[in-house]
Amino acid sequence: MNQPQRFAPERIARLDAALAGILDDPAADKSGSARLHRDILADATPFDVLGLNRFADEDPAAIGRIKEEAGKLVHLLHAGLRRFAWNREVHPALVLLRRENAAILAEADALKPLYGNLADPAARAALALRVARFSCLERKFLKAELLLHPALDGFLPSPVPLKVLWSLHDDIRFIVAELGRVLGDPAAGSVALAKTVGRFHALVVGLVEKEELILYPAAATLLSVADWDAVGREAAGFGYAFGADPEPVFDRTRAVAAQGRFAVRTGALDLDQIALVFDALPVELTFVDEYGITRYFNDTREKLFLRTPQIIGRPVENCHPQKSVPVVKKLLSAFAAGAADRAELWVDVRGRFVHIVYTALRDADGRYRGALETVQDATRLRSLEGSKETLDF
Repeated sequence: MNQPQRFAPERIARLDAALAGILDDPAADKSGSARLHRDILADATPFDVLGLNRFADEDPAAIGRIKEEAGKLVHLLHAGLRRFAWNREVHPALVLLRRENAAILAEADALKPLYGNLADPAARAALALRVARFSCLERKFLKAELLLHPALDGFLPSPVPLKVLWSLHDDIRFIVAELGRVLGDPAAGSVALAKTVGRFHALVVGLVEKEELILYPAAATLLSVADWDAVGREAAGFGYAFGADPEPVFDRTRAVAAQGRFAVRTGALDLDQIALVFDALPVELTFVDEYGITRYFNDTREKLFLRTPQIIGRPVENCHPQKSVPVVKKLLSAFAAGAADRAELWVDVRGRFVHIVYTALRDADGRYRGALETVQDATRLRSLEGSKETLDF
């Protein structure tokens, strides 16, 4: 069967026009409009969806609106997306991601018998224990945010679809914690609890559906074997939700640094020595160039914030959750304009006192060349008192 052209402008324009009449006009006859455009809707492919012109606006409000309509969008296009032919076994890494999704759906379905008796404290307690297990979805989210999304980013006409998915991850993170809290609150009414349960189930199942119908088919088609190899190498380190972990099959040996020499007024190092020095520093470093592109991070042994090689060459704003993007843009704009040279903050991260500094880098002529982020776990340093003058080994 011949596949439609990827990101075909004429197909995308027709679909955009059809969706505008269904989703954007509150006074429109949505059912009638859907019937009028049923052939276009039933012929939609993942590439048509990812290429929609309605995704051109990267404003946070637009992304929020798109996220809210994402479920309706998938429902309207479900028939065409299901018919799209793609290789579900193009690479072992994709097979494992889909196995994880199957495990998540099975776990979600197993909760359904507990939904019907939310007035019973014992049923609530049992449901709370099962919902708490969904905290392991963090493994899935990190693989998507740090591995698969960065690998796909350069192939898509707009980063907005991936931003929407990341925002959905944040929604699920919140609803898992919120549902656990409400289930443990004896004063929570059954109606409010049922609403929270319904949103939890819809978000989890809806995310898997969007991945299986849109994200994974596109990734299977667009990514090369080398791209999938890179995803697979790193994925094992994050683990998989609900016991979907495989036996290790990827080579995790470190690449050898390029040959060469770095020489300045204060000394000289071979490039492999530089890599060793940077990775041994008790701080996490990330360098973003003057164009806002992530160019480097050091590979420290203990990490507060996970990073993967897939972020290299990617716009830094695409490496952050949507709620952080305005702050990142404001900071880099201030650095580039010369309005600021340094910014710092300190935060609690999983019970650790973390100090973060952002520094504008300028050359001898004062030209802005990029920004350096340093992240340090200062928990132990903060607690030190007196002096220690004897070295222990």
